[in-house]
Amino acid sequence: MTKSTGNKNMVEALEAAEDALLEDKRPQWEIDREARELEHNNAADLLLYDQIETLKFVIKVVQDSDFECHESYELGVDTMKGIDRAEWKLRLAFPELHENVHNERMGD
Repeated sequence: MTKSTGNKNMVEALEAAEDALLEDKRPQWEIDREARELEHNNAADLLLYDQIETLKFVIKVVQDSDFECHESYELGVDTMKGIDRAEWKLRLAFPELHENVHNERMGD
């Protein structure tokens, strides 16, 4: 074996080892989920600050409502007010989406 052949084999072996390290061994559904989450996170970066804050508020209200329903099977007044406020904030932050939902519900 010549020196150049030995170097070529070493380079090929290193490339194969690198490819093996880079190959993702996770299940396909997990790879797909990560790609979907990355796409959604990148899109979320395009939202305005007040839209992000509105979504965070809505998430918290939904979590609180879900907790109350599981624990006591009813919603407290503060949670009901939170739901009302969340809908109002969504309408202001996403007017076109709110109008689309309204029209779908009204059959337009």
